[in-house]
Amino acid sequence: MGEEIHYTEKKLIHEQWAYKYFLKLRQKVAVQETSDAFHILTPHEIKAIRRIERTAYAIAAFYGVLGVILLYIPYWAYPTFFPSWTLQVPALGSSPVQVPWGFMLYGFILVFIELAALTLLNLWVVHKIAHICRFPSMNDPNYNTHMEALFIVGMEKESKRVLAFGINPLAGVSKLRMTLYTALFLFKATISNLFMKFILRKLTGRLAIRAYVDLIGIPVFA
Repeated sequence: MGEEIHYTEKKLIHEQWAYKYFLKLRQKVAVQETSDAFHILTPHEIKAIRRIERTAYAIAAFYGVLGVILLYIPYWAYPTFFPSWTLQVPALGSSPVQVPWGFMLYGFILVFIELAALTLLNLWVVHKIAHICRFPSMNDPNYNTHMEALFIVGMEKESKRVLAFGINPLAGVSKLRMTLYTALFLFKATISNLFMKFILRKLTGRLAIRAYVDLIGIPVFA
């Protein structure tokens, strides 16, 4: 795999960076040749894939925990590092409104970093499973096409190219149902976090320390 692999699709800057990372992963291993038209997983390979799955879940959970800790601990330990604006909104009366733009910006940066880390984790999982399945073969004339198809899977992008492998996770699924499920999935962590904070405040009342209330979201985001 010494030859350079060129892009056959237009990619955004962050996708090009991710694709180069994915290629480096693939170049570190030698794919064992197989003459089988379809590779049937052995019990040992299935066990290895499940081990990769558990490892990926553990790492993703760790990212969630680390994200919450890095978000709130510095915020409560060094509040002066997170400036805010004080706005006077006539519709709300004489009480000024605090806009913590510093904290919001910091949170946005952390979310971006976490998403990038999870993307690399996805690509690592795809790489490991592809290696176990011995796909694609280095001598395959469609090697570049297969590599980009694997990359699309790792990036969780919508593409008809993956259908060529007989993989269609949305087969028979209603578009409306899928849209509602996706919306619920995107907001479930935030909703669950708010719900747990509400329950904690009800149980402890004014005794609850604000920092501890914020950190209750650790198991949720994990």
